[in-house]
Amino acid sequence: AAVSWFLSFRSDSEWLKPLLCLGGLFSILFPSQSGAFFGVVDARPFWNSALLPMLFLVSAFTSGTALLLVVYVICRREDPQLREVCRSLRVFAVAGLLTYFALEFAEFSIAFWSPVGSHPAMELILWGKYWWVFWLVHLLLGGLVPFALLCTRRLDAWFTAAVLIAICFLSARLNVLIPGQAVGELVGLQEAFTHPRLRHLYQATAMEYRVGFLMLAMGMAVFFVGQRLGLYISRSVQSN
Repeated sequence: AAVSWFLSFRSDSEWLKPLLCLGGLFSILFPSQSGAFFGVVDARPFWNSALLPMLFLVSAFTSGTALLLVVYVICRREDPQLREVCRSLRVFAVAGLLTYFALEFAEFSIAFWSPVGSHPAMELILWGKYWWVFWLVHLLLGGLVPFALLCTRRLDAWFTAAVLIAICFLSARLNVLIPGQAVGELVGLQEAFTHPRLRHLYQATAMEYRVGFLMLAMGMAVFFVGQRLGLYISRSVQSN
């Protein structure tokens, strides 16, 4: 990614396209392998799904496209091709939304239509203590509202939709990681043996919030430095 970024400032580079193709392959493999690691855990029926790698991949594609649209609008407001670029990103974001929720509906519907077995993790997502994370944050603010905004022809509506997708799609990962561990493998184990490390209820600590904000600040700092460095390289290339 770093080499491709540097080569993008040279219009006559022969190595840029091959490196972009290689980077695209790694970009597909990275989120897919994360889903695959969870999908092969037989001890957790909620994770043991062939659709999980695809859900991870499509969620990364959708949220990444939305974040790219947000960054492009903020940094390239004076670009005459702004609307054309955002229109292309809008199409990819809509396709990602439709694909993700179609896969999610397939996963939930197949599980609940099965005549055998119970699905406590999915019931926890839909009707548990944090039901609002799925219905309000994920489905409403992360899906229906952005889809309606993206169907309009207004650039500011596309920008708002992209911000909602980029933020609210975090709930898609939370609805995979936390419910899968909130249901015990053995019924009654939590009541039979009491220990602080055996609790199935999760609450983020202040340290975890601070680490999250630190990562966000570091990402913004890297972006700021990269933008400044990009302007310097671009001016150097033009002067030469």
